Amino acid sequence: MEDFSCRASSLEGSAALISVSGELDLHTCEEFRTTLDEARRARPRHLIFDLTEVTYIDSTALGVLLVTQRQVKEPLHLVVGQRHQRRLLRLTGLDEVFAVHETLDEAVHKALERAA
Repeated sequence: MEDFSCRASSLEGSAALISVSGELDLHTCEEFRTTLDEARRARPRHLIFDLTEVTYIDSTALGVLLVTQRQVKEPLHLVVGQRHQRRLLRLTGLDEVFAVHETLDEAVHKALERAA
């Protein structure tokens, strides 16, 4: 848990970026939720999650993302760099629920393109 970090920042075009690194699981989900709640207070139109530095993600974290997706109008943008995590999203069908991207630039571009 000591290598876990989660931070939120605002981007132009009414988007919030939540950057996560380390293991995103039952033990770190409370901090993840808190950071997400703080980011949502500004009422961004788009939520972008940079998960490229996440080494492990469990069902608890996926549940937080699903609950969030149900609460917002726009799709959540997930940046997932690791092949096994993209495969997990594909096998669970979550790649159809979230907008999944390989790079942060791609996610930001797609999110802001939708805002136009």
